[in-house]
Amino acid sequence: MKSLPLLQERKKERNINTISKDKHNISTHVLSIDTCGAPSQQNDIIERLLNRQAVYDSSGRITAVELIPRIRLAYHDQRLQEQSLRQSDDTTLIAGLCSLTENEKQPAYPLLVNIDAVSLAAKDIDFLPRQHVIFTLDILPSAITLWLPQIKKRRREGFHLLVNYRHGMKIPAALADLIQQARVDVGLLNAAELETTAKALRLLGMQKLIAANIGCQETFDLCVKLKFDGFQGTYCDETREYVLPPTEISRLRLLELMDRVIARHDLAEIESMIHTDARLCYQLIAYTNTLDNLEMPIDTLTQAFQQLKHAGLYRWLTLLLHTSAEPRTGTLKLLKRGLSRGFFLETLARKSLQQIDPRAAYLIGQFSVIGELLNLPLERAIHPLKMSVHIKSALIDQKGTGGLMLKLAFAAENGDQQAIENLAAHCLVSSVDVNLALINALVLTEATPL
Repeated sequence: MKSLPLLQERKKERNINTISKDKHNISTHVLSIDTCGAPSQQNDIIERLLNRQAVYDSSGRITAVELIPRIRLAYHDQRLQEQSLRQSDDTTLIAGLCSLTENEKQPAYPLLVNIDAVSLAAKDIDFLPRQHVIFTLDILPSAITLWLPQIKKRRREGFHLLVNYRHGMKIPAALADLIQQARVDVGLLNAAELETTAKALRLLGMQKLIAANIGCQETFDLCVKLKFDGFQGTYCDETREYVLPPTEISRLRLLELMDRVIARHDLAEIESMIHTDARLCYQLIAYTNTLDNLEMPIDTLTQAFQQLKHAGLYRWLTLLLHTSAEPRTGTLKLLKRGLSRGFFLETLARKSLQQIDPRAAYLIGQFSVIGELLNLPLERAIHPLKMSVHIKSALIDQKGTGGLMLKLAFAAENGDQQAIENLAAHCLVSSVDVNLALINALVLTEATPL
């Protein structure tokens, strides 16, 4: 493709969040600044208006980078101004693309932007390099016919286009013939909905599927199983390398849990079926951390259940049912060790004069084996969780009352009597209570089915 004259390139506008008919005087416009030849840092300003989120393949390699407005404009009456607001955000994105690709700049990865189909008519798009830009389109089903000519025009020009697909959305054959790539917001879909969506899109001829808004391991595992091509979301950004093994739990146990959730049994009863499995507890809290309205740290299973309720538990269990693996012998040994430590710390928390929630102490004991279960450094496994600082500190650095009790559990397991007496004094419990707590933990662990 022939390059446009540089003179024409320099004349294109740099409007950021500016609407020509906006009567509210709300705009941010990045102007060219006369600096007597010195750089104006105009490009830096534009980049600071945009956030970036990577799109990965299944092995963790970055394949594209999405540009997202850091700040979105808002009006008191959202419904009346919705279209104008959207066009403002799209203007920001297109101006940012111009800044990052002008003068034959070569971005490290293809730049992906989510715009309304209306914005395909923007004149600044003509200045963009086709090989570096991917447009992800929001298209209302009722307006698809209206914008087909503009979509055809941009396809002929060589632009890469994806359609943002919503569960249950009807895509006409005419659009499917033009766009063979789709992005799916998987954040709120259960396993059945996700499987149905992927199948429907493949039947339409979609050659590439991107899963967006992946917040937990279970969703990621299922998207990999369904052969999605791209992966995007906080889970992908935090994990970087996808080395976490599938959650190991008996399928029969999962079905039993689902039966009780569907029948809306008491949450306390369902919690009692989960709390003995360290890996299941870890996955549950990690999943709860993905909730948009979560404002508090989750330090106990009870708090997690209060956030999820039956509907959230059902979605989580459906994802696990499709992605989990049967427990191995080595896994069961680690689960027993974590369970024993949990019982031990819970008993000590009730005996100690130090103030520590027995339920939190129980979780500290259980989570002390998570690193070995995931084959990861414990710090890496615990750091992403939204838990209280004192619990993370106890697990990672063995500090605070919980950390001292965890050290005491290690000493008790190793039969180090001198360390037991020293740590028991710091935990404000007697060595007799420590021995009784250890015996009690071993008996309870052997009596608990896993």
